[in-house]
Amino acid sequence: MADATTFDSDSGIERLTRRQREVLALIAQGRTNAAIARELVLTEKSVVNHISRIFDALNLPMVPDDHRRVIAAIRYLAR
Repeated sequence: MADATTFDSDSGIERLTRRQREVLALIAQGRTNAAIARELVLTEKSVVNHISRIFDALNLPMVPDDHRRVIAAIRYLAR
């Protein structure tokens, strides 16, 4: 898993909890919700809740033309 200890202050990543950063790191690796749940020993519902909170913290509203999961992963990788 990628190191999630240093963050760019403009990306919003610093607002995420440690667990949310772990989930986002796995999203950035291309993992599905089911794979993330297995890796972190969570339920898929918990993963979905973490992802929703990640979108909120990163200020990524649902819009028809954007894929929030990809945008969040790009922000994580660009930090």
